[in-house]
Amino acid sequence: MNRNLETHVLKYLMAMLIVSVTANCFRLIRPLPNNTKKFEASVQKYDRSYFAVFPEDWNGKPVPAVIALHGGFGSGRSMFHQTGLGELSNKHKMIVVFPDGYRRSWADGRGSTSADEKNIDDVLFIEMLVNRMVAEGLIDPKNVFLVGHSNGGFMAQRMAVEKPHLWRAVISVSSQLSLPLLKNPKTKLNPNVSVYSIVGTDDTLVPYAGGYVRKGAEILSAPDSFLRWKEWNSCVGEPKESKINYASQNEPNVNLIRSMYTVCSNGKKVGLYTMEGVGHAWPGETASIPFIDMGYETKNIKGTELVSEIILDNLNE
Repeated sequence: MNRNLETHVLKYLMAMLIVSVTANCFRLIRPLPNNTKKFEASVQKYDRSYFAVFPEDWNGKPVPAVIALHGGFGSGRSMFHQTGLGELSNKHKMIVVFPDGYRRSWADGRGSTSADEKNIDDVLFIEMLVNRMVAEGLIDPKNVFLVGHSNGGFMAQRMAVEKPHLWRAVISVSSQLSLPLLKNPKTKLNPNVSVYSIVGTDDTLVPYAGGYVRKGAEILSAPDSFLRWKEWNSCVGEPKESKINYASQNEPNVNLIRSMYTVCSNGKKVGLYTMEGVGHAWPGETASIPFIDMGYETKNIKGTELVSEIILDNLNE
């Protein structure tokens, strides 16, 4: 390749990078809706923040809530814009909360994030957030759901293990149980809480088959995590399985396989939603980090619709 051609190629790549980053920035600086409120708190002498989306016709009485944890390099605002989880506020008459991690990360226990390296106590922060909103009469303590993606999903798994009593159900996307979490002395022997995992078999960042995450500790496979939660919740019988084929003219067919243990202690459930051939991005959305191969991005399966389905299933019990 001659020097002039190399120069043109580099200019093109830089232009594409600028366009991609700029597009994401413009998307993330859009104003939040009027029915949101920002909160601040001091935890371990660190200033922490989060915002909540309230139902537009809220009567002021305690309602169910969803705590939504962003992935690495993300923020509460990016989680709001990239997932559409804020829509659940009016759809289910609930409050949806978007916290900000420390330096765009969560101390999920694997030891590889900025928050972990700084010994940030995110378990304390999230527990404080929930207790504060309960004490203020905003949310119903019996109907609090936790959702996390990627680093936020690993954090959700940690909260399910260490603070199971806080949650009606925990939903992790693109994440599994990690070995450091299993070896942590704070890990309860038998956490009893409904847990659901939504994972892609072709995730290039968090391998479905388990192993090592780049710059991270060893993790269990998605099926092994599913079985561990089945054991912890004392589920019996065989899992109920169903397969849905998502097809459109714009992308290849994608199968979603639901595996569910529904007969567990204290009425809990354990679910594994496997997306065949799908990668790391939030289902239905485009990855927010440019030039990183995250695997196939499906537009047919909508992650927020799956979360909504799980929440409704638990609320209607």
